[in-house]
Amino acid sequence: MRGSDVGYGRLLGLGVLLVLAGIFVAFCSFFLGSPATFGLGILSLLVGVLLIGLTLFSGLRRGHARSDTEPVIIGNCRIVAKYSINQIGEMIFSDFDRDAPGGKLYVRLMFPDGKSEELQCAVQVFGSLVDGMYGTATVQGDWLGGFQMTAAPPGTGRSDIVPF
Repeated sequence: MRGSDVGYGRLLGLGVLLVLAGIFVAFCSFFLGSPATFGLGILSLLVGVLLIGLTLFSGLRRGHARSDTEPVIIGNCRIVAKYSINQIGEMIFSDFDRDAPGGKLYVRLMFPDGKSEELQCAVQVFGSLVDGMYGTATVQGDWLGGFQMTAAPPGTGRSDIVPF
């Protein structure tokens, strides 16, 4: 999961927490009879709804912007790992057909500059990949459209492989 996705999840959770707290405080203010407490509850509710709305808007905008990019061909990439996420959120590293039928397929790709990124891909691409494989990747946003295996670049012996 990307760091920004974790940030969006935390903001969304905070928004839901504020909404629930606002509803609770506003409800309790009826028993306490305090207009200030009721105002505080309504303010918390509105801030929570605003936070949820902004988080959803920015997340959808980010996802739309990434999918509108043109395909980019990047050479000297390495497949670091491949895994699947099934319907209940478990990460599966083997037996994909049995343990994650219909799950989302992901590949962690290391680029020539040393940075790595998690990319989603189709089952045909996923099936042709092996951990540690070098090649040329076709990337569009956060989608791995293809991977053409090549020989490993010079000087990339087993001692150069960095575990993730």
